[in-house]
Amino acid sequence: MIKLAEKQRVAVIGGGLAGLSAALNLAKHGLAVTLFERSINPGGRAQTTVKDGYHMNFGPHAHYVGGAGRPFLKELGIEPTGNPPPTGRSLAFFKKKNPVLPLSVKTILETTLLGPIDKIRLLKFMARLNSIKEDEVESLTVQEWVDSDKDLRHGSEALKGLIRTLAQLTTYTGDMGRLSAQAALVQLQLAVQSGVIYLHGGWAQMVDALLEKCLDAGVEVFAGCEVTELSRSTADHSFTVMYKDREKTSVNKTFDGIILASPPDVVKKILRVDNLLPGQSPLDLGGDELTDVKAACLDVCLTALPRPENTYALGIDEPLYYSVHSASAQLTPPNGALIHLAYYLKTGETSSHVIEKRLEEMMDTLQPGWREKLVHKRFLANIVVAHKLLSVKDGKLSGYWTEETNEPGVFRTGDWVGTHQLADASLGSAKRSSELLVAHFKEQINVSLKQETGKHLELAV
Repeated sequence: MIKLAEKQRVAVIGGGLAGLSAALNLAKHGLAVTLFERSINPGGRAQTTVKDGYHMNFGPHAHYVGGAGRPFLKELGIEPTGNPPPTGRSLAFFKKKNPVLPLSVKTILETTLLGPIDKIRLLKFMARLNSIKEDEVESLTVQEWVDSDKDLRHGSEALKGLIRTLAQLTTYTGDMGRLSAQAALVQLQLAVQSGVIYLHGGWAQMVDALLEKCLDAGVEVFAGCEVTELSRSTADHSFTVMYKDREKTSVNKTFDGIILASPPDVVKKILRVDNLLPGQSPLDLGGDELTDVKAACLDVCLTALPRPENTYALGIDEPLYYSVHSASAQLTPPNGALIHLAYYLKTGETSSHVIEKRLEEMMDTLQPGWREKLVHKRFLANIVVAHKLLSVKDGKLSGYWTEETNEPGVFRTGDWVGTHQLADASLGSAKRSSELLVAHFKEQINVSLKQETGKHLELAV
């Protein structure tokens, strides 16, 4: 706990998972925290829309049980509850056929997707997956990895497509020619070792718990308030946050430290200060350009499933995803069904009505007659899954920002920060950025104490 006559004041800009968890951690360390969120409802892309008892996330969300986020949430007093995906009977989409999706030894042996030799290759690959070291593939993209791996390189297009599909599934990234094999390996190993769960009530379960604990810890939450400018005082090095309140009136507040939990484009916007206040200087945080990972998502709510046995499917030669999330998690009224479908987009690819139609055709195949049982349908054409695509540059993992910036007292957090992925990146970077800021304040206190001690010694002499 930091002990000062007056608490250090911290602004957290952005109220998604990263911002909420960072704010809570800072408040637990005794800091005076103000969280700014431009939306009326905090949560960002982790919000859940509730309609007629159906809890819809913004596209498919899965919580990695063994990921970096869960231990941090536990530290904060939050333990998400849910169940694993309903993958017992899963199907593949390959060359207009729907063989069994090989996700276990049993289904590998029975599927018609792969021939006998490819089944042996897959079993050998999966047997050594957890022993593959990150540095063995750090210079490769996923495509290069699949084409060079000793068990995969001589395999059929179906086998190679299956591994690309699993990499796509665990990273939500559709660009195998750019995605780092190291990044994919980490996620595949996480999925195999500890798996994922779908959350009861959707991801609002996590958001609501974080928000409630933030308020209980004394975090001042300014929801519906958009930050417009950020600058530093040239006199005392404090930070000025300009924002518009709910009445759209411009207001400014002063802080001793900043956690930036807003997307990269928003951060760039608030750093572009055209008319600086007297005695203020602009901030230069540093950081390369990032690449967004996007997907087209179709969320479907039904009164019941026409084919209850068809709960999970993945595309092998198309970037398709289908899962009945309500078959695992509590998300609907009795007998209702909530299905999330997705089409993973490549870098620069834009979704269209054609992709929406393709996802509906997937529903026609797996749940014929679903339109007669339709309650709600929502198509999210170009949703940002993550604001970074972990790629390869100069033989190393690249494509992300770090928590540290060029400005003392300013740190970053979000799914675009650090080498973890998806929500684990948000939560993992929130832990590190908030602890770095606490360490920064402690260092300031120590420096101040040393200076005071030196003055006293000088006077004594």
